[in-house]
Amino acid sequence: MYSDKQGNEDKTQKRDLMMVVKDHPAKHDSIGYSDYGEGLVEMIRSVEGDGSFTIGVFGQWGQGKTSMLRQIKHSLDEPSTKTSDSTDDGQPIITAWFNPWQFSKEEHIIIPFFHTLVYSFKRYIKKHESRTDEAWEQIKKLFYRFFEIPKALAYGLEADIKIPLLLNAKFHLKDIMDKAEMDKQKREADAKPIEDNVLEKYESLYYEMITCLEEKSKDLNLKIVVFIDDLDRCLPEKAVELLEGIKVLLDLPNFVFVIGVAREVIERGIRVRYHDLYRDLPKQEIFLEEEYLDKIIQFPFTLPAPDNKLLKQLVEKHLEKVPEVNPYLKIIHKALGINPRCLKRFVNNLSYTFWVAEAKKRKAEQEDEKKGEKDEAKIDFHPGLLVKMTLLSFLFPRLYHIIGKTPSHLLRIQDYLQFRSQQDKGNELGKLSAEEEKGILAENNIQHPEESFGIKDLKLFDHPNLDKITTILGKEQTQQGENAEERLFFKDEEEVRKYVSLLTATSKQEESRQITGNIIREAVAKRMVRIPGGSITLYDEDSGNKF
Repeated sequence: MYSDKQGNEDKTQKRDLMMVVKDHPAKHDSIGYSDYGEGLVEMIRSVEGDGSFTIGVFGQWGQGKTSMLRQIKHSLDEPSTKTSDSTDDGQPIITAWFNPWQFSKEEHIIIPFFHTLVYSFKRYIKKHESRTDEAWEQIKKLFYRFFEIPKALAYGLEADIKIPLLLNAKFHLKDIMDKAEMDKQKREADAKPIEDNVLEKYESLYYEMITCLEEKSKDLNLKIVVFIDDLDRCLPEKAVELLEGIKVLLDLPNFVFVIGVAREVIERGIRVRYHDLYRDLPKQEIFLEEEYLDKIIQFPFTLPAPDNKLLKQLVEKHLEKVPEVNPYLKIIHKALGINPRCLKRFVNNLSYTFWVAEAKKRKAEQEDEKKGEKDEAKIDFHPGLLVKMTLLSFLFPRLYHIIGKTPSHLLRIQDYLQFRSQQDKGNELGKLSAEEEKGILAENNIQHPEESFGIKDLKLFDHPNLDKITTILGKEQTQQGENAEERLFFKDEEEVRKYVSLLTATSKQEESRQITGNIIREAVAKRMVRIPGGSITLYDEDSGNKF
C-alpha cells in the first residue's frame, strides 16, 4: 500500500499482497520424494538385531533433507498414515528430534543430545501414565536410567549442561559435585548418616553406563527412532564427534538413528579429526572416509534429484500472483536448476522486484499526471528484463556489482554471447584456441568480455557458468502468447542502470568491496612495467655522473 498527498486529500491505493515463500520443512511431499520416504519408514519398522541401526540421508544444502525427515517422523508418530502392506508387528515406536546446530557452541554436544532424548522419554511416559502392566514397568526403568545419563556424562566430561526448552537455564555439574562433597564432609563431621552420595552415584553410572543400558534394553518391547537433522551446519569435527558418541553409547537393540547431512561435511570432519592418521598413510591407501562411514552408517541413502515436472509446477504455483513471469519460466528453471531452497529464495526476490517495479511505475505515473506529462519509456519496466536482471543479481552478485559501476560490460557480454550463438551455437568458437577466437572477434568488431576489468576472475565463460550466463543474457527469442515473439536484451547503458538501480536492495552487498579491490589491482597492474632483477645504473643528465 502507498499513499500520495494531493492538496489536502490522501490518495491511497491498495495493492495485492506480495508472494512470499517460507523456507519451512514441507509437511507433504511435492517434489517426488514420497516413495523414497515410505520405503525408509518401512525399513525403520522392520529393523531387528542386537545393535542399533543408522540410516544416513545424504543431500546437498536446500535439497529437501529436513522435509523428508519430518515426513518420515510424522508417519511413525501417526499410525493412521501406515501403508496397507506395512510390515510393522505392532511394536510401539517413540521418536525424538535433535538439531545439533542449536548446540554447536557446546563443548560436548553429546550432553544436549541426551537431554533431548530424555525430554522425549518424559513426554512418552506422561502420555501413557495410565499403563500399569509389567512391560511398561520395564520401559520406565530404562527411561529412568536415561534420565541420569546427562549428569553422569557431565561428571566425566566436566562440561556445562544446557537444558532444551529452557535455553537460559544453565548449571555446572562440577559445582553441584563440589557442594555435594562439602555437604558430605559436613555430615561426617556431624556424625550424621549419608542418605545419598551424589558423587558415588554419578561416578558409578559414568563408568558402568554402557553395560547398564545394554542390560536394560535387551528385552525392550519398544523401538526408539532418533532423527538428527542439520548436522552439516555444525563444524565438521563436531559432527563426527556426535556420531562417534552415539555409536559408542547407544549401539543398543531397538535404537534407530536417521541422520540428515551433506556427505562431504562428514568426510571433511573425518580428515580433521584423524589428520595424524592421514599424514602417516601413503596417499594411495587413503580410503578412511568410506571405511569410517561404512562402520557408522548401515544404510546410506542419497536424495535423488527432485522431479523436474513437479518442481516446475511448484514454482508456477508460487508465482501465481506475478502472472507477467509466466513467459519466462523456462529461462528461470534452466538458469537456477532444481534445488528447492534456491528456487524458493529466488521466488521471493522476483516477487519483491516486481512489486517494487510496479510501485515505482505507478508513483511516476501519478507524478506525471500532476505535471500533465507522461514518459512511458522512463517509468516502464519490461517483465522479461526484470527476470533476467533478477537472475543475474541472484546467481552472479559479483558480476552484478561490476556492471552497476560499468554498465557497458553487460552490453559486451550480450554481444559476445550473441556472436557465439551465431557460430553454430558456439561449437565453432569452442574448438578454436584463445588467439584464434580473439582474432575472429576482432574481425567482427567484438571485444571479449574478459578483457574488461574484473570480468576474467569471475570465470563466467567456463562451464557450468557459461551455460547459466548464456541462458540469462543470451538474446534468445522468447514466446509471448501464441504468435508474438520478441528479442530480450538490454539495449544501452542507461537501460542497464535503470534495472541495476531497482535491484540493488536485494543483491549481496558485501561482494562489492572485494570486486572494487580486484578492479583496482588489475588496473594498477596494467599500468606498471615489470623490471627484471639485477643492478641498475642511474645517471645525472646535467653532470653525467653515475650513481
